[in-house]
Amino acid sequence: MEPGTPPRIEPVSLDDYQRLADVVAGGSDRIEVSPALNLTRTWALHRELFAAQHDLQAYFRHSRVLPPKEREIVILRIGWRCNCQYEFGQHTIRARAAGLTSEQIAMTTRDREWNKDERAPDAYGLLISVVDELYDTNDLSDEVWHVLAGHYDARQIIELISVIGRYWGVCMLMNSLRIQLEPGAPGFPE
Repeated sequence: MEPGTPPRIEPVSLDDYQRLADVVAGGSDRIEVSPALNLTRTWALHRELFAAQHDLQAYFRHSRVLPPKEREIVILRIGWRCNCQYEFGQHTIRARAAGLTSEQIAMTTRDREWNKDERAPDAYGLLISVVDELYDTNDLSDEVWHVLAGHYDARQIIELISVIGRYWGVCMLMNSLRIQLEPGAPGFPE
């Protein structure tokens, strides 16, 4: 998206968002309502979808099935592959909180030849290969699957592919609606 491109659908006001978030939470302390970002304030225009996607989003945010650094690597990579600056920027913040350095975050934007003979997976090489193959072919080659299955259990593989698919869809939504970065939020690295 070019700088200065206006959103195709304006997000709801902060007051309207807070009212909707209160309804979704139902007064429950156990439900964490998403921050009032441009994305969530736009999603709020579709109340049922906003509520329905809330649990999945919260699950991925708090799941420990995948290590947080590895989850953020694949989210950053799918954001990069989808040319979704908004997603990449928001997850730059989350990746830093998960312990990734600025250099490690920038590495998710680079194509990297993965050494398929490596015994231990290089978090970048293997995970980047998984995202790239899924993005390019909607499938995983037997070669990548074999190495992936040698390092992750069934639950982790299902969640890994689900995270990539979830954020791929979110990236398409953000790009199509021209969701704007929040003031001061990072975008792509230099």
